[in-house]
Amino acid sequence: MAIAQNFPCTGPATVERLDIFCATCKDYIVDGCIPCVYRLLIITLYLVYLCLMLLLYICRMIVTPFIKETVQIHDNAMELLEDVCRLTNRTKHSNSFHHYYTNPVLEAAKQNSYEVVQLIVYAFPNAIFSANEDGHNVIQYAVINRSEKVYNLLYQMSEHRNIYRTIKDSSGNNLLHLAARLAPSNKLNLISGAALQIQRELQWFTEVEGFVCPLSIIQKNSSGETPKMYAFSNLLLLPVAAMKAVTAVYALLDLLDGQSLEELINIPLSLLQVPNMENRKTK
Repeated sequence: MAIAQNFPCTGPATVERLDIFCATCKDYIVDGCIPCVYRLLIITLYLVYLCLMLLLYICRMIVTPFIKETVQIHDNAMELLEDVCRLTNRTKHSNSFHHYYTNPVLEAAKQNSYEVVQLIVYAFPNAIFSANEDGHNVIQYAVINRSEKVYNLLYQMSEHRNIYRTIKDSSGNNLLHLAARLAPSNKLNLISGAALQIQRELQWFTEVEGFVCPLSIIQKNSSGETPKMYAFSNLLLLPVAAMKAVTAVYALLDLLDGQSLEELINIPLSLLQVPNMENRKTK
């Protein structure tokens, strides 16, 4: 009641004024006060609006069943996977569990299907250490394949997270070495242009560099390469106009950290046909 008292009463006088206003607008439009061109424009815009609303309604009628079907398929698949994990856990052969979950969890890590990885690891905690033929476990495999959603599961770990700060593979590569590899071609080709590809690769390198322990940044693998040396040599494999694109090389200067280009990759500058970096720094 207190709120209603603050507003004017809508009695007969108010209704009468509204009728007068509507009649005036009608006379203004119909009786020729607005030119015919304007009236035609208003009608046209209104028809366009109706067409757009009809098109939107048709699109919703077509797309909505497809979206619902896709969501339903996803939900059914996750329920099926959960049932399989539950039934597997009920068996008495716990020593052979890894034969069931190793390939699925690694394939899910490769495809960036973090929900599948999460569900399998929840059912089988040791699945996080499943390794492929190269000895790379789930997180290492996610870094190699640029599966950011699976990699982000690392930050949800409490017990095993510190292991990945120093973990190495059979070739002495730590997690930063793996981030220094070029992304698989199917992931790399999703980004058009060598400059954007380099930028994306550097973003991955910087992200993992901030996670690993400081000692891993300068550690060398079995080939005697630090992660930055390995990253630079791999980035030069990108098809940047036969390695003659100066701007692409300049984009890699963040990896130098005071080293000369020749010291970093052990390749004479004359073979790369790029200008001397010292000249650029003095400009």
